[in-house]
Amino acid sequence: MEKSTIISSRDNKDIHVIVDRKDNQSDIVFIMPGLSGDTEQPHIRSFKEAFDEKGFTNNGFERDCRT
Repeated sequence: MEKSTIISSRDNKDIHVIVDRKDNQSDIVFIMPGLSGDTEQPHIRSFKEAFDEKGFTNNGFERDCRT
């Protein structure tokens, strides 16, 4: 089940948090792209897919993404 939320700092900077929780998770992993990257880049997606196959709950981050 994938959920997302936005966390704001007191300096009005936002971090978009994406949590893809597995029912029978084996562990948890945090996947963070570089400063100019995002979670949809092919190499970041391949990390997520590899951890998905092993049953990890994935947490991804995007910065400064006001919606």
